[in-house]
Amino acid sequence: HTRLGMNARLDSIQCAILLSKLERYPWEIEQREKVAQKYSQAFSEISKKGFTFPKIAAGHKSVWAQYTLTVEDRTGFQAKLQAAGVPEHLISHKEMPGNRPTTVLFVNEVDPFTLGALVAMYEHMTFVQGIVWGINSFDQWGVELGKEMAVNITPYLTNSDDTSSFDAATAQAIDWYRTHKA
Repeated sequence: HTRLGMNARLDSIQCAILLSKLERYPWEIEQREKVAQKYSQAFSEISKKGFTFPKIAAGHKSVWAQYTLTVEDRTGFQAKLQAAGVPEHLISHKEMPGNRPTTVLFVNEVDPFTLGALVAMYEHMTFVQGIVWGINSFDQWGVELGKEMAVNITPYLTNSDDTSSFDAATAQAIDWYRTHKA
């Protein structure tokens, strides 16, 4: 492997899960298609702002392992990040190039034992990978970005200010919360 982290081989646990999922696979693809359609509707406004949606060639079907938006003007997008005060050495942490392997686990029941086992497995896996790669696995840039976004969004959850300055998906999420909060 020429690149750290890019490994298409499956371990025995992933193989066992995949084998058990094969009978449900057509149903899962159908559900993913529905989610992808919702994403396309929710993100329709940003298509006018230089982003493009995943394109599926005629006669082909996607399994929607990921839904990737691409930016047409990468340099302009980076300039916007810099204008927002993001230091240049951090910009690569704000980008998601896609095409990364991922693992999804399904369980029949989420009980305390199963949830504890999943959390322990992921924490152990994350910790070991951090040791191997020499990084602090629990100081992720995505978490930091999420915190920044939360600071901007939180006031809108408790007031009735206009949310049109947010992208469509965020505005819809805020509106949903306002409607359904207890």
